[in-house]
Parts: sequence; C-alpha cells; structure tokens
Amino acid sequence: VDVTRSPVAIPFTAAHELAHMMGVADEGAANLVAYEHCVAYGGAFAYSARLWALRYALSRVENPGEGVRALDESILSDLSAIPSVTGVDGDYGDVVDMLAANLS
Repeated sequence: VDVTRSPVAIPFTAAHELAHMMGVADEGAANLVAYEHCVAYGGAFAYSARLWALRYALSRVENPGEGVRALDESILSDLSAIPSVTGVDGDYGDVVDMLAANLS
C-alpha cells in the first residue's frame, strides 16, 4: 500500500491488498471482496470503497461531465485523490460489471 496516497484512498487499497493476501488473485475479484468488506465495515472504509467504485464507473462512461458536476465539492475533491483508472482494461476494468452483478 502506497502510504503517500491520499488518506481517502488507503482504506480500500489496503482491503484490496488484504484480499490478495487471503488468496484472491484476480484483480477484479480482489476489488469486489474489498468493496464488500469496506461497505460492511462502514465509515471511512465504506466511503473509500464507494469513491473507488465511482472512479471505476466513471471510467466506463463516455462523457461523465454532467454527472460529475452534480457531485458535492467535497466529494469531487476526494474523488480527485483517487488515482485515475481511465483506460483500465482486463481484470481491473471488470470491477464495474462485477459490482453491478453483485447488486442485482
């Protein structure tokens, strides 16, 4: 875990890396496990996981401008602290599909 990242990014990242330590090799699956556990734990962990999920979802939207502009300034600031996932493909890019399937 890169501790130089914004504090808002660390809870989800740490949970993602712990998922790997627990034997989840696939990046998308590690994201899903991390998301589920962070949201269940609540607080800063849930917030961090939801920001990461939003970042992944926004990477799949062709023109997210209007939706992003509707976000609260503090959320926009925190979202900008999450590393860009634009152009993500492979296992990381599958996380949006995995989250959507898990919610339905």
